[in-house]
Amino acid sequence: MHCDATAIEVKDLSYHYPDGTQALDDVSFLIEHGKRVALLGPNGAGKSTLISHLNGITLAQTGQVAIEDVPITEKTVHDVRTRVGVVFQDPDNMLFMTSIGDDISFGPLNMKLPADEVARRVDRALEAMGIAELRDKPGMHTSFGQKKRAALASVLSMEPAVLILDEPTSNLDPRAKREMTQLVSDLDVTLVIATHDMDLAWAMCDTALVLDEGRVVAHGPADEIMTDEDLMLEHGLEVPLAAR
Repeated sequence: MHCDATAIEVKDLSYHYPDGTQALDDVSFLIEHGKRVALLGPNGAGKSTLISHLNGITLAQTGQVAIEDVPITEKTVHDVRTRVGVVFQDPDNMLFMTSIGDDISFGPLNMKLPADEVARRVDRALEAMGIAELRDKPGMHTSFGQKKRAALASVLSMEPAVLILDEPTSNLDPRAKREMTQLVSDLDVTLVIATHDMDLAWAMCDTALVLDEGRVVAHGPADEIMTDEDLMLEHGLEVPLAAR
């Protein structure tokens, strides 16, 4: 396990888009290893921009993001991306090889791991997601739910310390949604889940971080924040059904 308690530390992070839109405004927070954090907020709150900073897709204009005490810079970003896995909402953006197995091996191969270690990681990721039978299938020939699992497996094969999921259950039918929730619940990683699904967040997360207009408006125990009806309504959110 990790000797350092801090998985993610964000200090005074601000970000403007070229058109002048301020997407993040002086954002600061700390996430300890092993936490499961629901990243909540209305559309346009800055969640996607924040996610893109957490693994160096976007580098900080003002302030700093550090993963396991390593600040994300142009020099460290390649290393950081092996520690932070991001699974985007649309799995088609992540599956581009000739087979699911190749998609899952892509990351470990880029990490220059030995062939036997790559094979071990691919096997483990396929097994963890319950899709071993899809190894030789192209992503385009699988269902949406299977693509979601394959996209997650392609990140798990890099064995990240931090896993960031953007709407992991969106567009899934109820059964596939339950299965995905269970699969993610079983993972032993620090987890950040950006979602509009309050019941998913309630079921899976011990901590909630609420963004609105690019600012952190609440950060703390999920059972306190997500049951604060006034706070939730003020920021375009709802108290989870299970918590009412």
